[in-house]
Amino acid sequence: MLEQQEEVAQRQRPLIRELHHRVKNTLANVRAMMGATARSSESIDHLVRDFSSRLVSLAETHSMLTDDYWQTALLHKLLETELRPYGTLEPSRISMEGPDVSLVADLAIPIGMAFHELGSNSSKYGALSKPEGRLEIRWSVDLPAGARKLDFFWRERDGPKVEPPERRGFGTTLLEKVVAVQCQAEIDLQYHPDGLQFTMTLSLRNTRLFPPY
Repeated sequence: MLEQQEEVAQRQRPLIRELHHRVKNTLANVRAMMGATARSSESIDHLVRDFSSRLVSLAETHSMLTDDYWQTALLHKLLETELRPYGTLEPSRISMEGPDVSLVADLAIPIGMAFHELGSNSSKYGALSKPEGRLEIRWSVDLPAGARKLDFFWRERDGPKVEPPERRGFGTTLLEKVVAVQCQAEIDLQYHPDGLQFTMTLSLRNTRLFPPY
């Protein structure tokens, strides 16, 4: 009994330290998200709507992480969670293809936010705003020099004509700055007239504090 209690305590100590670290980071993310949303919002109504949806997205990612004791979240689950509200998960409109990829918390949170912005933008202005619109998502994992590298591709088609935005909004800043810096990722955002294209390449890290239960 004492040995079991000590084993549980050993598991709990790093988890508690990690949760303390994550709570501080989460509060910092919420504060930054609030400020950026306020700066890009045209009205109070838009501020409340956009901030609320981003907060829900962040909470969904946190729920996935806590299911694995704040360790990892699956990439395809992040995508499904962010796209489900638009009722467009049927294969005729969205194709998703790629292997199972577990993202550690430091990657899952900003990438989950990125998927939210891509999905939200597509539902308002892009392919998912039209019944005939199509979205292709695929990803792969390479092993250059022993390191695991994720290549991610998002391509919209058959939606409204795309033009580069006149001003940088929260989503663009998140993709090109936050994700690129926090995930040490190579980001490319292309505004093709026939559909938005987003690509991302990053190194995958395995930093579990302890094995899964």
